[in-house]
Amino acid sequence: MSGKKIIVPPHPGLMGAYGVALEVKNLIEIGLLEKKEFNLQKLAAREVSYGKNFICQGKPENCDRKCEISIIEIEGKKFPFGGACNKYYNQIHHISYDVSTYNHVNKRRELLFEKYVKKDYKPKDNAIVVGLNRSFQINTLYPMFYTFFSELGCKVIMPEEVRQSGIDKGMTSYCLSAQVALGMFEDLLLKKPDVIFLPQIKEMKVSEEKEYRIEYQTTCMFVQGEPFYQRATFLKGMKNPPKMLTPMLNFMTGYDAEEKTFINIAKELGFSEKEGREAHKKAVEAQLKFFKGLKEEGRKILAELEKNPDKIAVVLFGRPYNAFADETNKGVPFKFASRGIEIIPYDFLPYEDEPNYRNTYWEMGQRIIKAARIVKRHPQLFGCYLTNFLCALDSIMVQHFRDLMGSKPSLTLEIDSHTADAGVNTRIEAFMDVIKNYLKVKSNLVEVEDNFRQAEVEITDLGKVYYIDSDGNRTEAKKDKKV
Repeated sequence: MSGKKIIVPPHPGLMGAYGVALEVKNLIEIGLLEKKEFNLQKLAAREVSYGKNFICQGKPENCDRKCEISIIEIEGKKFPFGGACNKYYNQIHHISYDVSTYNHVNKRRELLFEKYVKKDYKPKDNAIVVGLNRSFQINTLYPMFYTFFSELGCKVIMPEEVRQSGIDKGMTSYCLSAQVALGMFEDLLLKKPDVIFLPQIKEMKVSEEKEYRIEYQTTCMFVQGEPFYQRATFLKGMKNPPKMLTPMLNFMTGYDAEEKTFINIAKELGFSEKEGREAHKKAVEAQLKFFKGLKEEGRKILAELEKNPDKIAVVLFGRPYNAFADETNKGVPFKFASRGIEIIPYDFLPYEDEPNYRNTYWEMGQRIIKAARIVKRHPQLFGCYLTNFLCALDSIMVQHFRDLMGSKPSLTLEIDSHTADAGVNTRIEAFMDVIKNYLKVKSNLVEVEDNFRQAEVEITDLGKVYYIDSDGNRTEAKKDKKV
């Protein structure tokens, strides 16, 4: 189609090795690698045999992935190979890390699902059973929703596994997070809750603003539309389906903005207005404590990091429901932590007062841009952006993220349900090598400023259209003869 000649070498499987050789040559030339002597004939003549594979039991890391590990024997030495993390590589090289101290994504999960909710709460035997789907914004708003219903005296349950049969019922092409939402929802239905609370969350608060622009803090359409496609997929024709509570919620100005809606939910479940108001108040308090807890953890981590100027940390970008959820992140946080690298959720960073791109109307995009500015400035922080295939938001945001990073190394991992661990591990290892080399030569790097500005059209909230040329001149479109 391109009209270009394509050359395929006789052994295309060796192209990766050729690329490594070129990279080694480059590293030697710039002084980052010393020359060594190897006998290729001796290396090629080594005897290799394969032992019996085994399943990793995930101890002492409390990992439940059950990775299959291969045993490779070379010249009498046995080498375990494979797995989602760096555990067996570390064993071979006598390296030991306390993964729990490096994996701050796990700490976020603990804050979300445990610390700021009353786990000792015992509902009555006849309590209304309310189901929350373990999907999308529950990975941020769980403290609010759990506290609200438990304060009313309800029993709150969530699904425990992603059922492939639920994913298979999907009626269109969904991103990985939406597929997980389907699989989780089917598991939730099998638990037979009396009520399922599945709100249509339209907007989320990003930071304090003097004036809030409507529809400029929006969530993804798959997030907003979850109540509709879950109902169409599973409840149509179902005998005795659970009651669905699907209110529209807009948290643009704050998480206390929907008091009236929550009071109406309480009344719909048979509780009084007073009970609804009190439950909502405590729910908002729990949510704000969670947000405060994130920032406190971030401050502690950065303070400790800055005491050790030679250490680095990786900040994990993405959405809480794909980057921070075990069901979707393919063990990426654990992969970094098992290599002795601190992995920090981006919402641990104090990004609220950072500038944003004015026309970024996705709330998640705004958070990512704000936090990315901190990572760009901080000499010890590097960014890893976890994205999924079929994500419209990230088709735009990934490029903005890379542009912000400039010459500073960053890693983008695009994954789906079929992504293999080996490929992700290779990318992470290469990323760490790039960072290592960058730190050695960064004093010689010069950022090249690109002064080009693309002309753009701006539409105000009042409906006026302005044209902004490449020099930054702003005129009303209908008065500009060039438009």
